[in-house]
Amino acid sequence: MNNDIHHLIDSYFAGETTLQQEQRLRKLLLENAGSGDPAVEEALAVMSFTAASRPEKRVSRTPVMLPWMRLAGIAAAVAVVVTLVFKVVGVRGDSADMGACVAYIGNQKVDDRDKIMELVASDWAEISAASAEINDDVSTELSIMFESTEN
Repeated sequence: MNNDIHHLIDSYFAGETTLQQEQRLRKLLLENAGSGDPAVEEALAVMSFTAASRPEKRVSRTPVMLPWMRLAGIAAAVAVVVTLVFKVVGVRGDSADMGACVAYIGNQKVDDRDKIMELVASDWAEISAASAEINDDVSTELSIMFESTEN
């Protein structure tokens, strides 16, 4: 057995071992660790170093859409719609219609100021709620991340 391990060690350092021989050598080295044999200790140290210095395998992950990302998308869409409504009102009006409140909702012209303002207030409430929820979710995620780095 002692000759076998020394033969494998010599072959390993000469670069002549097969994968199966290296696996057998690793097993023998672990079994004989702490034996006081300098050749065994040297080979164990070198093989441990090469195993530790190998680059880690990267695992491909598919992107995950978190719930707050979906809400952020909805909030952004609502903000765009509200901005476009105000832009259309500003662009379409002339000096006689400057006091008029007009919006296009679902390809329908709406000129009832109270209804338009109610819709705008509703949109802003949704945006505000989504923003608060996103803020809570981000705070939670960050605290989880910081807790994991502290441990």
